[in-house]
Amino acid sequence: MKEYKKQIIIIFDIVIILCVICVKQITHFLSFGGSCYFADKGLPCPTCGGTRCVKNFFTFNFKEAFNNNQFIFFLIVYGIILLFHLNIGILGSKEKATKAAVKMSSPTAIIVWVILYVLFIFFRMIHIL
Repeated sequence: MKEYKKQIIIIFDIVIILCVICVKQITHFLSFGGSCYFADKGLPCPTCGGTRCVKNFFTFNFKEAFNNNQFIFFLIVYGIILLFHLNIGILGSKEKATKAAVKMSSPTAIIVWVILYVLFIFFRMIHIL
């Protein structure tokens, strides 16, 4: 069974690398203009700057990525740390890394991320309230 886990993680890593390459290639074709429901109503969009954040993150322009959307920036960093723990934990059979990966992907961690996202939206719109 352990052999299957290693193969699954390696395949998952390859898929992630291919996705990053694809995102880097297609982001310059995306249009950043257009109409947004929130912007039309004079409200800051909860995901505004998300595409630019991803594009800048994967082109190693971290300062600009952070300035575009802080929540998505930290979500990407969290995902990278989680993948690191999964790779170390499963491929290297390190118990601490496996436990960390399990904790990072637990329902409690997901609830914390949802609460942080709601707070992010609130603080983004506080000047309107």
